[in-house]
Amino acid sequence: MKIAITGDTKGIGAALRTVLEKRGHEIVGLSRSSGYDITRITPDIIERIEPCDLFINNAQTDFAQTRLLYKIWRCWAEHPEKTIWNISTILTLAGITGPPLITLDPIEMNIYRNQKLSLEDAHNQLKFSKYGGLGPKMCLIKPGNIKTKPEKERACDVDLWAEMVVNTYEQAYKNNMLLEEISIGWLYNSTIEF
Repeated sequence: MKIAITGDTKGIGAALRTVLEKRGHEIVGLSRSSGYDITRITPDIIERIEPCDLFINNAQTDFAQTRLLYKIWRCWAEHPEKTIWNISTILTLAGITGPPLITLDPIEMNIYRNQKLSLEDAHNQLKFSKYGGLGPKMCLIKPGNIKTKPEKERACDVDLWAEMVVNTYEQAYKNNMLLEEISIGWLYNSTIEF
């Protein structure tokens, strides 16, 4: 399968790239470090994503992720065999309140959350409108507290998280099931044993 990933050189994007490459998929990476800045959605970016089977809409800067979703949706409107994974955050489920789990500016976290809320709203509107059943399949993926930076101590390992997301999606796909949302994060105080 040919898979495009934005932000494929760091964090979640890099971890997903590693897992998917190990499984034999061809990856089309789009990151600033490789010359693809999604804040300026150029025809070159669209041309790289358009022939792919799966688009992992991961990189987020200034609502660019939402704008890119609309562009790719238009290109793939008559391709129900294609799939889009929109990477959001579990932070969209609640406001930024109380003492932060990580030492980030609460205003910046709120801006980030609102950008992801915009993505989720666009995702849901496109998914439910589907223009007569057409359009690509879509899955909303909401990471919890993921260790994407060394200073994050209390967080889920990003590589383990990526492996679990791909495994979950693959199992659903192999069993002809539609998987519309995945939320996987770190369990803070687990006393449950299996």
